[in-house]
Amino acid sequence: MRYSLVYAGKSGDNAAIYAVNGDIYMVKMLPGTYYFAVLGEDDQYSAISTYTINFNKIAELANGGGSDIIGICENAGIVFQSDSDGTNCYVNGNPIDYSYSYVNNLSNSVGSQSYNITIQKRNDVRVYLGDGEFAPGAVYYHSSTRPAMKVSSRAALELTFYADKDFYSIHCRCTGAYDMNNFLDETNVVQVLIDPSTGKLIDIVQFNYYYDFAPVGTNYITIIRQYTMTFY
Repeated sequence: MRYSLVYAGKSGDNAAIYAVNGDIYMVKMLPGTYYFAVLGEDDQYSAISTYTINFNKIAELANGGGSDIIGICENAGIVFQSDSDGTNCYVNGNPIDYSYSYVNNLSNSVGSQSYNITIQKRNDVRVYLGDGEFAPGAVYYHSSTRPAMKVSSRAALELTFYADKDFYSIHCRCTGAYDMNNFLDETNVVQVLIDPSTGKLIDIVQFNYYYDFAPVGTNYITIIRQYTMTFY
């Protein structure tokens, strides 16, 4: 026999259930006690039988803001929230912080190296919410040789940020024996990985100076695209 579950009531000052963007099968539940009625075929049920129902908690939602667009990947345990213009974003209830700064100055008898790689977090920077390879997505971050954050392998949120004016700068000035490492660029777009547990940057996917340009040494990032994110 097939059974259905009917919401029957709640108790608690903060108890409330909200459908996520109108989807009755995806809900946000606030802390409280909830009551349900079990119905069988032809509205029949047994008063002496035990019925078991499992609720699957995917992740936390942010309170207020960033709820015009919601992307959910149950297998990765990721919930992405954004305003319709892509300026106010959260992952698993955490505000997303894509800012990054790496500064390193080295010198010896054969030359000098100065590295300054910066992503500025500004109000005019937006996340790309369209389709295709730059759309928000859940991926599995396996490993990399030069991560922005030293974290273990995990599911991650992949996002592309853009703006009308440049906010991502790569200033690598080198002399002498290191002259081949010179690279100067400023751009208004960057694709990054975000840690769902913190909202912080894990790594820069593209363009990445060390993975895409650096002529000396072997650097790499390994990303497995094994998940599908559904948007509501």
